[in-house]
Amino acid sequence: MPLDRAILERLIEVSPDIVVATAADGTVQYYNDGARENLGYSRLEIIGRYVVELYPSIDEARRVMTAMRSTEHVLRVIRLRLERYRRDISAASARR
Repeated sequence: MPLDRAILERLIEVSPDIVVATAADGTVQYYNDGARENLGYSRLEIIGRYVVELYPSIDEARRVMTAMRSTEHVLRVIRLRLERYRRDISAASARR
C-alpha cells in the first residue's frame, strides 16, 4: 500500500538531510528542518531569497546547479558533497 502524501511530506520536512526547492528563477520555495539545522537560517530568513546566498561562492552555486540540471539527474535525488557555511560562521572565514 502506498504511503499517504501527508506522511511523505512530513518525512521530508523532518529529514536531517538538507532539502531545498527553488522556483525556476532560483528563489527558495521550500526549506526543510534539516536545512535549518545544518545551515542555521530560519525559514523566514530564506524563503523567497536566492538560493545562491546559501553557498560560500558563486562557483560552488554554479557547480551544484549544473549537476542538478543535467539530464542524468532528472527526477532523481542527487547527493553532492557541498561546500557551504552556516549562518553563524562568516562567509569570509568559511572561504579560507
